[in-house]
Amino acid sequence: MLAYLDTAIGFAVVMLGVSMIIMILTQAISAALSYRGSSLLWGVETLLKKIDPANLPLLTKNAQAVAKAILTNTLVSDSVLSDSGGGWIVRALRRITAIFQPLLEKYRLASAIRPNELVGILSHFVANPSLLPIPAGLTSDPVKFQTDLASEIDKLLKTVNPIVDRQLTMVKNVVDSATTLASNAAAAVAANATPIIQDAVNAVGKEAGKLEAWFNATMDRVSQRFAMHVRICTIILAFLTAGVLQLDAIQLLSKVYTNSDTRNSLVGIAGGMNQIAQNLLTPGMSTPQQVQSTMTNLFDPLFKKALTDNSVPAPNPPVTVSSVAEGDNWIESNLSGTQRDQVRGEFDKTANKAVNDFMANSAKSANQIRDLLQSAGFQVQFPPQINFGAAFKSLFEHFWGIFVSGALLSLGAPFWFNSLKALLNLRPVVAQKQKQEQKAG
Repeated sequence: MLAYLDTAIGFAVVMLGVSMIIMILTQAISAALSYRGSSLLWGVETLLKKIDPANLPLLTKNAQAVAKAILTNTLVSDSVLSDSGGGWIVRALRRITAIFQPLLEKYRLASAIRPNELVGILSHFVANPSLLPIPAGLTSDPVKFQTDLASEIDKLLKTVNPIVDRQLTMVKNVVDSATTLASNAAAAVAANATPIIQDAVNAVGKEAGKLEAWFNATMDRVSQRFAMHVRICTIILAFLTAGVLQLDAIQLLSKVYTNSDTRNSLVGIAGGMNQIAQNLLTPGMSTPQQVQSTMTNLFDPLFKKALTDNSVPAPNPPVTVSSVAEGDNWIESNLSGTQRDQVRGEFDKTANKAVNDFMANSAKSANQIRDLLQSAGFQVQFPPQINFGAAFKSLFEHFWGIFVSGALLSLGAPFWFNSLKALLNLRPVVAQKQKQEQKAG
């Protein structure tokens, strides 16, 4: 019975090790292709294009250009390639990359934006129409185009959310009814309170416009789109890795079961593999797309530490920072003078170090995974040395085993981490029971 369990542990060790390498590659590709920025661009563009095409035809037609202008604005973009700012090295880099702007444009995009930031930037465009993009090949007056576009944006910002407006009207009706039905003394108090409540109702209605109402729903779609991209990337890499490594799950399972030396070697490294996975994976993560939030989760504690170290009260309402840009934006908007410079300086320094450490640790972990698997007799080489003739022949001969490996690897590192942990917890119980049965026999 223990042999069966050890076979499962050995198989899970290999799957976990290869899955973690795939996870690290997915993170690198996600960053290299700017999945977050491009997904957010799609979301903001869709929001502007679909929110009211009948009444905002100019904004609808130019939604993509306006969305790019929003997300490359330095108020929200955390990219060193955004519009301005930075030291001389950053400015020089920006000038050099301007030559290749069409290719590098997506790397200038912000990876996150909040509704108040979106409203703030659009309001800034309304006040400064010259900042709005001009379409290529425009034959009419560009100044008039920018003015008309700014007018439509202003119209959007002033559009009331009908659902919130209805709810606020219901609140006002309840207050009016209470005033009518109350006794004379209570009516006087209610009458005095009504204008105050109405002012609050009007303030909420003014803030909860149509744009903000659509924002949260759109950001949900953006998150789903990003998760889909990451998931697709994980699946593709899973099958490619299985093919490149010629990883036949059926053959591997048979080898681990029949070869006690291989089985014992894999069980021997299970604890070390489990520890590496524990360091790489955020507790509670269960899907590949959730793992992608690991890097952004680095920023919030650093942001709060920077506030605490500089005697800044905790934000109220609480703020969760998921990128450098979000932290810098909050600091810029809520602090001033020397305190602002000190908090921002500490946060930027620690955040940049955290990202560098994270990437360095990921590379180190990949090497540790490779070394562990090789110590157990399982060869993993990156970049792989491929004999294409032999590889195609092996792929044909072991197609279904490699296909099964790709499918299993696409489940993701968190799945195999949780599986291995459960199997390791079960092993002492099974081993003890087997000893008892042997003694009894």
